[in-house]
Order: sequence, then structure tokens, then C-alpha cells
Amino acid sequence: MKVSSAGRIPAIALVAILALHFAVGSTIAQQIDLEAIHKRALELLAGGDYATALTEARKLESAVRADSGTGSSDYGVALTTIGLVYQAQAKYREAEEYTERALAVLERTLGPNDSGLAPTLNNLATMYVLRGKYADAERLLKRALAINERAFGANHANVASVLENLANVYLKQGNQPQAMRLLERARAIELETSKR
Repeated sequence: MKVSSAGRIPAIALVAILALHFAVGSTIAQQIDLEAIHKRALELLAGGDYATALTEARKLESAVRADSGTGSSDYGVALTTIGLVYQAQAKYREAEEYTERALAVLERTLGPNDSGLAPTLNNLATMYVLRGKYADAERLLKRALAINERAFGANHANVASVLENLANVYLKQGNQPQAMRLLERARAIELETSKR
């Protein structure tokens, strides 16, 4: 995931988080309330109001914990949202902590190879890159790449996004030839998908 020096979150990350839906089990009214809180947190985040976004994200985490506990995919989404806010604030240690917790919850609830894990793997890899943990980032991005290729095929926009992020890791590690191969593949996918 590309992050500017100011820590801004790209729109694709926000869309990916919005795409993670809340699990069945709540009443319809509770579900709507949770979705409204989540949407508001993401809108505030996108608008740069990080303090209020964090308040809303914590409110979401608390509401989900009360509604469905800490063992639900909803809880993983809430933790991911908090992590994204911390990332935008350039509080990378906190962002990493919440995103690692989110990944653990989502792996337990969705399974280790579910396509819903790829955005969180990508987010956590971004945290690792920002903190200089390139080998850890590479491992997570390779996993996200494999998941996306299985779920969407080798020529999908989600695959291209992960390839670009993995190329960034290789550049930081000094492996320019490998980075260039991945970037070429990503560009080819982007060209192909733009024609559809």
C-alpha cells in the first residue's frame, strides 16, 4: 500500500476495509448502527479528521466487542480500522499493534487463505516497511499475492496492487532487478484491466 510521508491512506485501502462486511449474528438495528459507525470513522479518516476518526473507530471496537465479542470477524474489522487511523497519524508502532491483532482475529474467523485477509496483510506489510522490517513485509506480501491470485486470478487489479507493494520492498532491499520485473507485471495487469 502506498503511503505518503504524511501517512495518508490511499482510497483503495478504504474501499477494501469497506468491503469487509460485518458478520451475521447481530440484530438488524445493531448491524445498521455498527455499519454507520464504521462508515463515519472511514469518512473522517479520508477527510483527515484523525482525532475524531480514532474516537469513532474506538467506539466501533467497543460496540463490536459488546455485540459479538472479540472472536468475530467484525472485531478484526474494528481493529483494522483503528490501525488505519494510527497509520494516517504516523503512529506506526500503534498501527502495527492493532493491525497484527486484527490479522490474528481474521485468520481465526475467516481461515488462513481467505481473500478477506489480503487487505489486512497488505496493511500490516505497509507498517513493516515504514518501520524497516522488510523481510516481514516481503513474507506478508507474498502471502497476500498468493491469496489474491487464487481468489481473483493472476491478472486482477488486486494482484497488481500487491505486486507494486512487493516491488517497493525489493527496492528498499536493494533488489532492483526483481522490483523491475514485478513493476512490469503490475503495469501489464493495469493496462489489461483498464481495457475491460
